[in-house]
Amino acid sequence: MKLSDLTNRWWCQAWAGCQAMRRRRREAGSVTMENVLWALAVIAIAAIVVAAITTFVQNHSNELLGP
Repeated sequence: MKLSDLTNRWWCQAWAGCQAMRRRRREAGSVTMENVLWALAVIAIAAIVVAAITTFVQNHSNELLGP
């Protein structure tokens, strides 16, 4: 093989490796963003549940205590 063929093969392999690393980094960032969005959704649902239970308990405590 000629030196230019070896150099070209090495360059293509190096380039493919760099592209694979960039793809993994982009995908890792999207996974992190997905985790953040799921965490925010869970926190929002928990806040709604806590507010509903608090309102329910306060309304029933007012009924038990009377006017």
